[in-house]
Amino acid sequence: GDTKQSSGADGLREARTKGLLLLARDRRVLLVGLVCSCFEAAMYAFVMKWPPVMTAAVRTYFREDEVVPFGTVFSCFMACSMVGSTCFGFLASLKGASMERLGLGMLLVSSLSMAGSVYSIRSGHAFTPLLLSFFAFEGCVGVYFPLIGFMRSQYLIPSHRSMVMTLFH
Repeated sequence: GDTKQSSGADGLREARTKGLLLLARDRRVLLVGLVCSCFEAAMYAFVMKWPPVMTAAVRTYFREDEVVPFGTVFSCFMACSMVGSTCFGFLASLKGASMERLGLGMLLVSSLSMAGSVYSIRSGHAFTPLLLSFFAFEGCVGVYFPLIGFMRSQYLIPSHRSMVMTLFH
């Protein structure tokens, strides 16, 4: 932030006011913040819900006393995230690549993957579509982090970046 700002409660109030004014003036800043808030909320919900969902699915599709290999599943999630980050690097290097379009595609795929997992659970379809939808979502998480880092650097003024992101968190 700006080192010339006043300190204490007045400095915080001033920084918050400047951050809110930036949100009101620049629609792109507002959209970047909303994408961060919504996607990260979905990601945290996924982190909390995948173990019980996976446990129920394994017990439904295999045996009631079957133990879920959480370490293996988590390792696969991390591999999917790495693949997503690698895909981002490749897609971002393409001539004429639009980060906004890439972000829109990532949000669409992540939404469809979560809808697919809900459909798989509700309809009693095979275990594989559920697992694949979880893997697709984790791939989108891998795309999200470098993408949102790029978007923040493009649209958020460095002196206001931390306050704007604090407002959205």
